[in-house]
Amino acid sequence: MRPCAPERSRPPADGRSAAPARRRRRLYLGDRRQGSGPPEPYYVDAVMLAPGIACTEEPLESVTGGTARPYWQRRHDGVPDTWLTTKALQKTVLPVAEALRRARGREKDRRPAGGLSFTGYAAQLVDQLGQVPSGRALTAAVPKLLPVPAPGTGRHDGGFRELDPAGGTPRPAGDIRVLIANAGRDLRSTAVVPRDAEAAQDGRGSCAVIGLPYATVLQLGGVTDAFLWSPVVMLASLLCHATHTLAGAYDTSPVTVPRTLTPGAFGTYATTRSAAVALGDETALRHAVLGASGVSFLHADTFLQLPAFEAASRTARTFRDALPAEAAGLAKAYDETAVTRSTVWRLNESAVAREFGYKPRKSHEQSGQRDYSQRTLLVEPKELVADKNLVDSPYSAWAKGKVGAPHAFSGLKDSWERWWESAMYLDYLFSPVKATVNAVTGGAVPSIVVNPVKNLYRLANAGRMVAHYAGAEKPAAMDKAPLRAAEEAVNRVPVRYDAHAQTVDTASVDRLLQAVRDVKDAQAAVAGGLPPAYMRERRLRTPGEAAGWAAQKIVLPAVLEMTPYVSTAATGLRIATPHVVAAVPRERRDAARRLVREAYLRS
Repeated sequence: MRPCAPERSRPPADGRSAAPARRRRRLYLGDRRQGSGPPEPYYVDAVMLAPGIACTEEPLESVTGGTARPYWQRRHDGVPDTWLTTKALQKTVLPVAEALRRARGREKDRRPAGGLSFTGYAAQLVDQLGQVPSGRALTAAVPKLLPVPAPGTGRHDGGFRELDPAGGTPRPAGDIRVLIANAGRDLRSTAVVPRDAEAAQDGRGSCAVIGLPYATVLQLGGVTDAFLWSPVVMLASLLCHATHTLAGAYDTSPVTVPRTLTPGAFGTYATTRSAAVALGDETALRHAVLGASGVSFLHADTFLQLPAFEAASRTARTFRDALPAEAAGLAKAYDETAVTRSTVWRLNESAVAREFGYKPRKSHEQSGQRDYSQRTLLVEPKELVADKNLVDSPYSAWAKGKVGAPHAFSGLKDSWERWWESAMYLDYLFSPVKATVNAVTGGAVPSIVVNPVKNLYRLANAGRMVAHYAGAEKPAAMDKAPLRAAEEAVNRVPVRYDAHAQTVDTASVDRLLQAVRDVKDAQAAVAGGLPPAYMRERRLRTPGEAAGWAAQKIVLPAVLEMTPYVSTAATGLRIATPHVVAAVPRERRDAARRLVREAYLRS
């Protein structure tokens, strides 16, 4: 038997009051082979942070047995390196800031997370989630999401087991739904791992292991527009994924969604449907659920339900309805589970970020961002909540000693962005001709002349947007007969329950789950992958709303994109006017001047 890991937290060294004692658990994670010996029971120490949420100091690889699936869909190759600008700042600005802090007596402990243990770090993030409405709702949803009994066992224990103090086999730890494990100091190790990948997707539900990076934050953007992905928002995103697995609606189907609808910055990225839902960006959500062909720019779509979560809720309701009268307590718990399953998808990362006053991410994979880096957090997470400027100004936080130096990822950017980023350096070659163009045009320098590659990039993105929507596949015609038949079949499946043993008949659960899977298949078949009409509200925009939407999303961006080209055409016309007039015979010059003037005014 594997011994418990020692307690790694330390008492506060500065006289602060210690955190309240939390209930400790010893979880059994199966039998594992240690070296060449026979398999032995594997246990880890865990601490309860909130109802349904536990945390362990053990590494993620040990908890999952090395089967963790990355949170990111993109590959992150190589070792994060230090930017050239970062090295320059380390030699100039930062030593001065460090000296000023020492001179003013502001030098603090520079250990990661202010010296917190991993458990203390995770506990502080969970407590911070309780400060905003969406965070409270997210943590409150975790203990309400009961799994449907697994075929072959008949139990509803949630997937974790713990050591029985009285001896014997490990007993179910039904009150633990999510286990937070230490993913180390590299953001590439971030993960959400269902205990049962099949149950997480077929409506039964599975508990999950979260791989949370310790004292590491993600920086997005360059020097002028950088901001941090706050650790509390990161944990919210991971918990959103975990609630999808608990609900049995975890959808890893690949989807392609746009990062923005602005023509000059348009681009798409590959992600999963659950990731798009957990992100909470409306553009990504609509495209992930409806597809590019199902998004109507003249309609305002509001989702009332999502198919996977509705099917998962149906599973819980059907199981609850089939329970006998003597299982009233269990039936009441599954009533709450059914309601939570149908609504938990509304909780997302973006809502939590906005309620904290942070800038939400627009892309789950950071698509379209020029620069990415990770920094070490040198203070407790609560300091980022107390001072929002530390999140909005990472370089200022770095100078104050709140975060470490940025280390850039490699392999993050797609080939399109990487190619154009390299090509834009050619724009510097056009800077020397600025004076010449000024002299010729009388001081009017069109931006297309000074930054031609950048403007070609914007034009190419607009072309990609047109091609993306023009080539989108149309949904199939709807036929509701298969869906009605499948829904009726679910309601006819009985589930037998043994009140004495508190187990259900395995065969009856198998039949129920197969009937629910038939409903999901029928939904996809009748709507070509779109959710049924009763799951969304499609409201036709009024003429004023449609005009306002078109002006904001299409007309204004198009005008901004075309301004350099119109300016170039006007400048060329102004330059060419004297030459055109000079080439016209004298007796026709008055008419020629009038025609040129009219053409110029029209442009």
